[in-house]
Amino acid sequence: MGSTPRRKSQNGLLKTIANFAGSNGSTPQKLSPEEEKEPFVPSTTGDVFAGANSAKGGGWGSAGAHDAGGRRGWFIWRKKWSILSVLGVFVFAFFRYGGVAPPPQDNDFVKVTGTEFELSCRPWYPAGFNAHHLVSNVLVFAHEHRTPGNKKGRQLVRAALKQASGMGLNVMRIFAHTTDPNFVLQTAPGEYNEKVFKALDFVLVEARRYGLRVILSVLDNWKYSGGIDEFVDWSATSPRRTRERPADKQGDTATHEYDQETKDYEVERHSVFWSDEGCKSLYKNHLKTLVERRNSISGRLYKDDATIFAWDLVNEPRCETWRGPEGVDT
Repeated sequence: MGSTPRRKSQNGLLKTIANFAGSNGSTPQKLSPEEEKEPFVPSTTGDVFAGANSAKGGGWGSAGAHDAGGRRGWFIWRKKWSILSVLGVFVFAFFRYGGVAPPPQDNDFVKVTGTEFELSCRPWYPAGFNAHHLVSNVLVFAHEHRTPGNKKGRQLVRAALKQASGMGLNVMRIFAHTTDPNFVLQTAPGEYNEKVFKALDFVLVEARRYGLRVILSVLDNWKYSGGIDEFVDWSATSPRRTRERPADKQGDTATHEYDQETKDYEVERHSVFWSDEGCKSLYKNHLKTLVERRNSISGRLYKDDATIFAWDLVNEPRCETWRGPEGVDT
């Protein structure tokens, strides 16, 4: 493909993620007419057709040039058929998968060998992106939010994943915990919103369809909903909250906007999570629920789904103080 169409494809994906999937949990925004008209241009380069590169290394043509008579003809014949085989794979994959990577096979997990990733006994190189709020975006409807082309969330998520795969990307990181109070996954300790869980099921199935691996973030460091501070408030062994927590705003949590007394209280309370027994128990139970979840669409247990590349135990974890609330050893 020429450089210009591929650059347009990349711009289209970035605009889709920035305006729809979002980086800060904000309400999806409508694209401009010019952005909506930008075409999807699938890419057929990269790992999708790595077999074409390995075929070049066979040396059949050069070997044939140094042999005599019939053996040279044999090697040229094999070379021709190798080229036809590669073209056949190309055509099949393009029409079968729409120019994107094929889905992983069952139990085809990415493994770690020494200091490298390995897939099917071959080196595997991640090329990925963040799409934090993809699960929430699945549940968006045009009559409730402004969406590109007035399409349903599922349609836009599917289009974004197809476009990402077509560009040669092979892994993405998403929030399994959700941080949008309108689409809460865990509503109380041990209680879950099945509608949101099914949205996560959908993302995993669609990612698999387009050959994308997924990193699932389990808990958030910043937001209250689906975050550490919520777990501290839920814990039966943590100190009771004595101050109202400032409401979350769109975008990153801006603790620098708190007055000093509020900031000290929230930062010290946040640090309780790392040592509190109740928080540890809540976290382990939550992680177990995710790992043992059976996908409502594919029927696979999450722990057996090769689509899941890794588990991000906490999104951007940090402890900003060694001090905890009075009487609490952190």
